Amino acid sequence: MRKYQHAALAVLAALSLGVSRAKADDPAPAGPKVSFSGGIDTYYLFNGASAGSHTTGGLAPQPVGPSGRAFDTSDNTFRVGLAKFSVDAKESKAGGHIDLIYGQTADIINTGAVTPGTAIGLESAYVYYTPTPKWNFKMGKCATPIGFEVIESWSNLNYSRSYLYWDTIPVVHSMVMGTYTFNDKYNATAMVSNSGWNDEASTSLFKNALLQFIGNPSGKFGFVASILAGNKTGVIHTTRDVADINLNFNPTSALYVGLDVTYGQSTTPDVGGAGATSTDILPYNGAALYASYQLNPAWKVGARVERLNDKDGAAGAGAAAVEEGTLTLAYKVGNFLPRLEYRYDEAKNSVNGANVNAEIFNDPSRPSGFVSSQRTLTLSAAYTF
Repeated sequence: MRKYQHAALAVLAALSLGVSRAKADDPAPAGPKVSFSGGIDTYYLFNGASAGSHTTGGLAPQPVGPSGRAFDTSDNTFRVGLAKFSVDAKESKAGGHIDLIYGQTADIINTGAVTPGTAIGLESAYVYYTPTPKWNFKMGKCATPIGFEVIESWSNLNYSRSYLYWDTIPVVHSMVMGTYTFNDKYNATAMVSNSGWNDEASTSLFKNALLQFIGNPSGKFGFVASILAGNKTGVIHTTRDVADINLNFNPTSALYVGLDVTYGQSTTPDVGGAGATSTDILPYNGAALYASYQLNPAWKVGARVERLNDKDGAAGAGAAAVEEGTLTLAYKVGNFLPRLEYRYDEAKNSVNGANVNAEIFNDPSRPSGFVSSQRTLTLSAAYTF
């Protein structure tokens, strides 16, 4: 009997030793791959309207920020436009992404304010899952996929943003989205997000819906077509819908041309009377043409001309047709990007079929305090890592 007991113990010991060796030989489970990136954007802007705001008495001259602009709204002041720090972690088919931002851009995106703040804002924070190479899903908060420009100035052809970027589309969404890649040239995205524009939390049961189709049929041409059915927050059910298409051309390695065309409308029901059933439909539309030319490996010149027709003020442009022309000279060495930009804005109204000047831009030297045009000069510098 003892002989069998010793044999059994020997077998158990051998099995235990084998399991221990197997565990020792197994590689440790790989953790998530974590990467970091970011950027810094600073600028100094001079608004031509400030030249008339100086006083001859005991009052100090006051800066006058340019009207109708987004993000670059401070005059005669050195500002941190954006400081961004990003973290991306990926493990197998899942991962997470965070974009922390600080500066004037963060103030505007997170609070709608244009005054300096001290809080760190959240541009993006989402988890993603890629079950197959063709499918990708995200949930959380992200920058908008609509439009020609983006939040980060260093990724745009010009330093200042267009009217179409800020006035006609939201710049962030709290959402869930799915993207399907048909092949290396075409993909489609569907998204459901909270009601309201740039709102992290929704005060309405309604949600917004986005459909987008992206195509790059050749190396010299591409397009992005987007439709957003939006709902504003609040007790009264109002909507704001946008259709946007971007076209991109690369005729040569040095020349780039882009076009952004937008149509939108805001609807508000008439709740003034007990029997009111009509709905006010306030449309707006616009187009922006972009071009850039690479003069040499370091120097590039970029230009933009645009017009936004917003006679009812539905998009926030000031109940007028606003036009602007922007010329930007950029010098890029590695990740360092200084730029010098000149921009001219003008506003018009339609009266009896004729365009007349619309005074919507700040100028305290005028009796009304407003003028129909403004000129700005901006020096900016950015560094990305």
